[in-house]
Amino acid sequence: MKKNESLKNITSFYFKIIAFLVLFFLLMMIIIKKTKKIGVVGMYHDNNAGNNLVKFSIYTKLKEFGFDPTIIALPSKHDIYFLKKHLKLKMIKTKFKFSDLSEKDYDILMVNSDQTWNGDEKDFITILNVGYLKFAENWTIPRFVYGASLGDNYWKFSSKFDNIARKLLKKFSGVSVREIGSIEIVEKHLGVHPELVLDPTLIIDKNYYLDLIKDFKNNFNLKGRFICVYQLDKNIQIENLVRDASKSFRYKIYKINLHKELFVEKFIFCINNSNAVITDSFHGTIFSIIFKKPFITYINKKRGSGRFTSLIKIFNLGQRILDQKNFKKININLLKTPLKINQTLLNFLKNKSINFLKTNLKLNK
Repeated sequence: MKKNESLKNITSFYFKIIAFLVLFFLLMMIIIKKTKKIGVVGMYHDNNAGNNLVKFSIYTKLKEFGFDPTIIALPSKHDIYFLKKHLKLKMIKTKFKFSDLSEKDYDILMVNSDQTWNGDEKDFITILNVGYLKFAENWTIPRFVYGASLGDNYWKFSSKFDNIARKLLKKFSGVSVREIGSIEIVEKHLGVHPELVLDPTLIIDKNYYLDLIKDFKNNFNLKGRFICVYQLDKNIQIENLVRDASKSFRYKIYKINLHKELFVEKFIFCINNSNAVITDSFHGTIFSIIFKKPFITYINKKRGSGRFTSLIKIFNLGQRILDQKNFKKININLLKTPLKINQTLLNFLKNKSINFLKTNLKLNK
């Protein structure tokens, strides 16, 4: 009798486990099915720290919201190991091969930030596909633009381009830009009033970036006080400033080498652990703000000066962000002067940017 009861109890126990697992599996299938898939469209994948971290940050924020994002971009000539390691990617075979994409694979399309609206007539078709989703003009799924950048404070396209872009934007639930100077230009040429939002790297917690380097510190052979130098283009004025600052403050110099393995992690580590930053990079400037490091930025006009002038207006950084004309008047002591940012304004713009995302992702309902 006891044996039968024991067998009965064991059978009942295993039955409960199996029932629980079946219910758990069904629940997970429902959750997975409800998770909306977002195709995030941007420009070329590149071994540029800003390019990589813009993708990383928007991907992270979308995951934080509970979505299933895929980063879509044109092919790259670089080894994109950082992106492959941290993000889910969809690689377009050639820059005109958007037929690789299928509407059934996504619930929402999003044009990502950085210079997705920058270019000229020779990039006519590519810009329309990437920045305005021309390849998906007959798709029925929702779409929006987050923080598009023109690069500069002027329009580079013809009226023919304007007419096509205007028509495409009519299908968008929301349009936003990253620079103050872009608002009036977009209104004039595209007939929509865009919202101003922050670069995606500013809307996630900085601990996400620190997590990228938590296992990296022990391999970084750098001790003592140092200046982090992130220089995209050769410039004698920057090199003279680096030399003078190193001599004046007895700081070591660490230069981040572009296109080297783990250079995105080195970029984060270098800025976060430095005593000061000298850069000609927009995102070198942004991450100096994120990690509250004293910095001096040389405006890199060939990579888009409008991005820098917008930062000056938003954060009142005129003394720290200089162009070729006034770079000689630089106050080198700024590299030892604590960075002051209007945190209230930054928090306001961060919340505004996140709300723009939530609205267009239908999370505010």
